[in-house]
Amino acid sequence: MRGARERFRRGLFVAVFVFKAEIAGNVRVKLRRAWRERVLCVAAVGIAALAWLAPSAALSGGPAAYIASLSGQVARVSELSPAAGGDALLRNSLLTIYGLWWGLLGFALVLVAASITRLIGRRLLPTDDAVFLALWLIPAAIGYVTIHIGDPGYLMSVLPGSYVACAALLGTLAAAARPRVVMFFTAVLVGINVVTFALTDAPFSARAIERHDQSLVSRVAFVRGHFAPASVVILAQSEYLTARYYLPGYRVLFYGADPEALSSAVREVRLSAPTEVVVFGNLALSLPPTLRLTSDGGVASGSVDAATSLVAYDLDAR
Repeated sequence: MRGARERFRRGLFVAVFVFKAEIAGNVRVKLRRAWRERVLCVAAVGIAALAWLAPSAALSGGPAAYIASLSGQVARVSELSPAAGGDALLRNSLLTIYGLWWGLLGFALVLVAASITRLIGRRLLPTDDAVFLALWLIPAAIGYVTIHIGDPGYLMSVLPGSYVACAALLGTLAAAARPRVVMFFTAVLVGINVVTFALTDAPFSARAIERHDQSLVSRVAFVRGHFAPASVVILAQSEYLTARYYLPGYRVLFYGADPEALSSAVREVRLSAPTEVVVFGNLALSLPPTLRLTSDGGVASGSVDAATSLVAYDLDAR
């Protein structure tokens, strides 16, 4: 009997030892795997950052010019952020909502419903998915609302994540409800987006993009075909950067209020007779009534005479 008890103790000791060793081994394997995954993630982020930084710095004229340009943009954006006062917070919020609405359309209803559901205490997203998507979407949203957005196109950084969130929500709903109903609902949302983009004249639709591109091509061709670069000054506001990009050989001046929003190197330019001017795009600020313009090819042009006082801004650092 004593021998049997001793053998039992030894067997139990060996079993507990093996069990502990297996647990410790599994923990070590998981730790090694976790560290490897962390290193790979850090390396992937570094490679992605270099893939963005290297061409950006090269196209800006080198690292020094890139840093100087980036610093100037940060300074200008800080003047437009809610911290500088004014209605920037409301403007940024409305522009962010506007861009997300046209980017998601029907699927925006899914995100709104999910947000309301979470507010009343129910969870539709698994915890891991919620954390992942929060890290993807919330920092960018905070940046757009509290710092600067400028253009709805910036939201392309969060639209993919928003669609991933919609997919996760619909997958959770499909598991909890009838899959066919969820599939039909998803198909309806996809159909709304496709029809709106392909068959309507809504903002950011295929037709709107095509009209914009055709107008831009025709106006650029008209300017190049009718005006020599040295004989004309281009006045622009809403399409100032577009004119600068597509008409690089021409002198492009900003005409409007708050030129500091685009450049910290603003220089006032008074145009006098006999200067030929071309208006490229829409101007929010009215031109002097003494400046008579003729419109052709979607472009308005005219000559500054002695009775006209015209002030524009050169935004190039010289």
